[in-house]
Amino acid sequence: LDWLREVKETTGLITLTEVATAEHVEACLKAGIDALWIGARTTPNPFSVQEIADALKGTDVPVLVKNPINPDLGLWIGALERLRRAGVERLAAVHRGFSWFDRTPYRNDPMWEFPIRLKAAFPDLELLCDPSHIAGSRSLLGTVAQQALDLNFSGLMVETHCDPPNALSDADQQIDPGALRTLIEGLIFREASPDAALKDRLQALRDQIDRIDEDIAHKLGAR
Repeated sequence: LDWLREVKETTGLITLTEVATAEHVEACLKAGIDALWIGARTTPNPFSVQEIADALKGTDVPVLVKNPINPDLGLWIGALERLRRAGVERLAAVHRGFSWFDRTPYRNDPMWEFPIRLKAAFPDLELLCDPSHIAGSRSLLGTVAQQALDLNFSGLMVETHCDPPNALSDADQQIDPGALRTLIEGLIFREASPDAALKDRLQALRDQIDRIDEDIAHKLGAR
């Protein structure tokens, strides 16, 4: 937290970090951290989320909530609702994909239908995408990021490191600041259109069809 405080003082950038307990929240508030996020392993735990929500009562700190590791929309919605009941109004959701048994090119299966359904339940909720955790590889970051933007996500949460090969965790999916600039400059940002809801619904249906096709292929292979 001392490093984040120094970063903020030196650069003027907004600082964010992950919290999993009330003690984490209190330490971050004391350090002047601008926003917090709840990780994929904490989101599905109602006791941990409630503890965090209680610690945030009376504050105005933005909170980002990542989806649970497993594809359970109810747990994601439940975490957001607990925070709202505690008076946390500045909320956003972060889609980082799901752990799934099927083999895909990605580290985490994006299952785009889940964030689309979440947005349908909370139309005013800001929805971000974490393409780093979905892709699991630098080579796939651009593809995932562009698809998220095409689905009207509000923004991206990209893992960046000054020396990715020597990162202590998730080295394969991290990029350096220069590559981040290249990634952003290569993306196509489209203005939201009046038929955005229809587009999201169509994409959800396409994803369901793709999943059914995959299931049929697996069963035929087993036969």
